[in-house]
Amino acid sequence: SHTDSKNVRNLANLNPLITSEKYYIQTNQPRSVTDSGKGTKQYEYRNKAYDKDGNEKEITYTAIKKLKTNHYLELNYKVGEVKGYSEVKEKDIPRKAKIKL
Repeated sequence: SHTDSKNVRNLANLNPLITSEKYYIQTNQPRSVTDSGKGTKQYEYRNKAYDKDGNEKEITYTAIKKLKTNHYLELNYKVGEVKGYSEVKEKDIPRKAKIKL
């Protein structure tokens, strides 16, 4: 896929016409933990994520802290990358996404 190319992603991220999409996940255990050797760790996660219409996408993302399990996050996803995330309450997740989580 074209989003696998770092150059394509970098150019697309600069394009204001390409907006980020929101996906919803329920957190799980990290797939891997990498120690930077400088006192920080990076946690890698992979989840099935759902958009507001209930469409599924497998998403891999990282965090600099271990996330609590079984919490809900809204991911800002653009051109094959998670640009940010925030915790959301179950009641704030669109219905079609919530029934699949």
